[in-house]
Amino acid sequence: MKDSNALASAENRDTQRLNQLHNLALQAAQEAAQALKERSEDCLRVNDSTATDVKIQGDLEAEALIRRRLSQSSPYPVYGEEMGGDLNCVNSGEPYWMVDPLDGTFNYYRGLPLYCVS
Repeated sequence: MKDSNALASAENRDTQRLNQLHNLALQAAQEAAQALKERSEDCLRVNDSTATDVKIQGDLEAEALIRRRLSQSSPYPVYGEEMGGDLNCVNSGEPYWMVDPLDGTFNYYRGLPLYCVS
């Protein structure tokens, strides 16, 4: 009985921690999405482009915001599409955050509401 109580308690702590991390990620994504919805002139500035991709200032600003939020309340490293990160975290077997701050940049840039923060 003692072992099952300890296991249940550990599972409860794990569930609570996962819920906290989920809420943290959700809040960070929602903040970034709100900033992107405002579509400021600076946010739409093109930093780089190819025939198949465009990098705008909004990508960088959204990722910076998400990184700040996650780093303030989480011990896990962040790997982002725009700013990269330490690739060792990807192969470490340890938890890390993977961020695409503006998935659908072409659509966003053109004013089409088919994009998301992930």
